[in-house]
Amino acid sequence: MPPLARLRRCAALLLLLAAARPGIAAPPECDALLHAVARETAAAGVENASTFPLGNDPFLRTTRFLQALRLRVDGRAAWEAWCDLTWAVSADAARTRVAVLPAAAAARLSAGAGRETLLERILECGRAETRALARAGFLAGSAAAAAEVPSEYRTLRRVAGLYPLWVPPVAAAVANYRREVRRIYALPLEQRTRGRLAVFAAAPSAAAGDAAEVRRILAPRTALAVPWPTPAELARLARLYAPVIEQEVTVPDDLPGALAWEGDLPVVRPGRLEVYYYADHALVRGRTLLQLDYVLWYPGRPRRHLLDLEAGRLHGLTLRLTLDPEGIPIMADVIHNCGCYHFLFPRAGAWGAVRRHGPGEGPTVPQNLPDLPAAAGPVVRVGTVRHWVVGIRAPARPPRHARSYALVPYARLEALPRAGGRAESVFTPRGLVKGGTRRAERWFLFGIGIPEIGSMRQRGHHATALLGRRMFDDPRLLERLFSVPETPSFR
Repeated sequence: MPPLARLRRCAALLLLLAAARPGIAAPPECDALLHAVARETAAAGVENASTFPLGNDPFLRTTRFLQALRLRVDGRAAWEAWCDLTWAVSADAARTRVAVLPAAAAARLSAGAGRETLLERILECGRAETRALARAGFLAGSAAAAAEVPSEYRTLRRVAGLYPLWVPPVAAAVANYRREVRRIYALPLEQRTRGRLAVFAAAPSAAAGDAAEVRRILAPRTALAVPWPTPAELARLARLYAPVIEQEVTVPDDLPGALAWEGDLPVVRPGRLEVYYYADHALVRGRTLLQLDYVLWYPGRPRRHLLDLEAGRLHGLTLRLTLDPEGIPIMADVIHNCGCYHFLFPRAGAWGAVRRHGPGEGPTVPQNLPDLPAAAGPVVRVGTVRHWVVGIRAPARPPRHARSYALVPYARLEALPRAGGRAESVFTPRGLVKGGTRRAERWFLFGIGIPEIGSMRQRGHHATALLGRRMFDDPRLLERLFSVPETPSFR
């Protein structure tokens, strides 16, 4: 870290320690409302864990990307731009919070005026809170915003679980599964196929996209040079880059579907496929690159044998595409929705060699990402039972006999409608899928330090390494895993 940046950070932390109140002052009536909303949300157990509190502030929320970006702020314009992005994230969190509040709590907070009025008041007060943060200036404001986003790794659990003793057997298990991945990818794609193929593609768009449209959407719009599409623009990008899914099917649990409520349990209904999308960002050599995430859900992970520790209710897959400023996909990576089996597919020429890693776990790179043009997504082959990605290729022609899937904003899972119009998140305030998706492996991997390891998780809670520490939404993840040319192709 440059000396000036280190000095700023130290000054901000000293101001934070000296502050009488860690939040930013807002009008008294707003302060009372926002704290009341926070108390009701906590009491009802409906907090959305996809973002994280900014210090002790009752409204402002942050993410790993925003906290990494905060350290790059230099000057008033950049600080105000960071506050604007924080406002956008916090406002989205408030909308979800109000949508899932119990009816009685919403009535109390709104004095009977209803959820829409309550949301208007919260956003008005939240805007005042954000303006106060911006007016505080970088040093004082950054002190209040110096939140540490929690990790999924628990140091005390690792100490209690004697983590060093787990390193050799886990390293051997990781090496074994990587040998299996190499064996699978050494075969021609058609020889890897088991069972029948079910092909899914996004419902056709009314208008084809082009590179100019993509560049316009990806153009940085803030003093921090961050591409930040509007919801309509993000929906457009999600459709343009939507992958074709080729799913091997040998058992019913291989058919992905839409999440819905069955009593108190979220379940997958395979009749209609919904793919849930959201955006994130990567920081690579001083550039902020947009990432598109596509999330699938399966009814379950079938048991392969009697001692299969990974079998259980519900299973899922997240595919992420990292776009360069021209809209060219330069990286695809995929995880299961527990954070397990992180495969990375770098585009040749865009990245250098895999960085050397110490005791931690290096990346699994089964193959390169094929060359894809702007406004085009890959064809992804997903294997049976384990739902590993067993191949990725460029589309040669429009898929034939494909079933259409619907693209749905991920936020719908965080306020999924129930019968009668009530909405409820499928996730707990700890970022786990409700109803129990526990796996037996949690007993055998206690010392790794990840609570409920193997359970299905919400965005922002995917730890991807058994050895070392690695979070899927770390904006510097790709830079940590791969060397980047001095003049990368995407500058």
